[in-house]
Amino acid sequence: MVLNKVTIFLTSVFLSLFFSGVQVIGEPIKLTPYDVVFVIFGTGMLINLLYRGRLYINLTLRQAMAIFMLLLIWHSVQMLRASNIMRAFTLLLILIRDGLTMLLISTAISSLPKRDTIASLFFNISILTVIPGLLLFLVSISTPDRIINEPYPGLIYRAGERLIPHFQGFSHNPIYFATLSLFSITTGFFILTQNRQRKMLSMLGLLILAMAFFAAFQRGPFVVLMMFLTIVIVNAIFLPSLRRTLKKTVRVPRVYGLVLFVLLLLAFVRLPYYEITLLQRLMWRFQTAEWHLRFNRWSQMLSISSESPVIGYGLRESEMLIGGQFVENSYIEIFYDQGLIGLITWVIFLGYISVVGIKKLRTDISLLPWFSGWWIVLLSMGYISMHYDPLTWILAGVIVGWRTNTSQIVKENPIN
Repeated sequence: MVLNKVTIFLTSVFLSLFFSGVQVIGEPIKLTPYDVVFVIFGTGMLINLLYRGRLYINLTLRQAMAIFMLLLIWHSVQMLRASNIMRAFTLLLILIRDGLTMLLISTAISSLPKRDTIASLFFNISILTVIPGLLLFLVSISTPDRIINEPYPGLIYRAGERLIPHFQGFSHNPIYFATLSLFSITTGFFILTQNRQRKMLSMLGLLILAMAFFAAFQRGPFVVLMMFLTIVIVNAIFLPSLRRTLKKTVRVPRVYGLVLFVLLLLAFVRLPYYEITLLQRLMWRFQTAEWHLRFNRWSQMLSISSESPVIGYGLRESEMLIGGQFVENSYIEIFYDQGLIGLITWVIFLGYISVVGIKKLRTDISLLPWFSGWWIVLLSMGYISMHYDPLTWILAGVIVGWRTNTSQIVKENPIN
């Protein structure tokens, strides 16, 4: 019975990730389907597990939560230093939700007897949510006048330079959706089956996700570089001892087939009413990318941060500095708002999750897609401000909650 509840909970969480652009409640505090899942279902599940005495907390989760408490304390101090305390308070609430996310996901993952099937669950959910989004995307961009009259409809697409639409599905941002779709592709590579029909469906799903990935990813060339750099780091630097296992785990024909399909897609597919292919669009985007604008912004913030490098200026002061916009670099944002103390604390937390992932990966290769996703997120945050998005904390929860054969699990007494 607990297994059924946990599976439903994880399904609801993964499904809600793709609907971040849908608002259940608007201002002053925005609530998305993800928030509803955790406030209602997630918290209820945690209370039920505590009441029945079935909550298992391993050592890695305890240590991760201890570091998180340091982050929470420092954020509380920085909230009081902010010029807009109410705006800073909302960010503190998001951080509390993030810590609860890590705790619940870790607890759920550790309760699953077959954790290697969780990647298949996420992969299938990704495909089911991407297919209707792609169909709506093709319908939406079929009429150029619609894009001209409504370049930012809120869902499905967002028009960029020269009013070229970028696919974002039901999420709030094309880059965030691209990160999700790339992680979905990663999970799909590790789904192995002897059933020929399932193999074909898996390959078809990878092709669909690849189309969605490039339909969204043509927007930011810097993000493209970050994503491919992630693949290089994970597979060449952090996992040299697992190369033999990787060759057995990842089907080489599947990888080559996907690469060939993507190359053909980029070279020949042309958006409706546009005279350039996707490949030409990517090349043009790299040539016209105004790299200096963001670099100048970051350099300016770093120079100002030198006046108060230790404690920073307070939560969300970086956003106030640039007129309420996103910094698009979480690390510089943290350094400006929270100073060296905050940045070092964050590095300790992120480094701890990474070390735990490497250790557990040596004994359980099925953690690989989640560990790869963790590095996708870490490098992506060097460009976009997604530090407080739930994917970071879901992956952290999966890694610290993953039970290998050598894991030591500690059973906690229920709270009376």
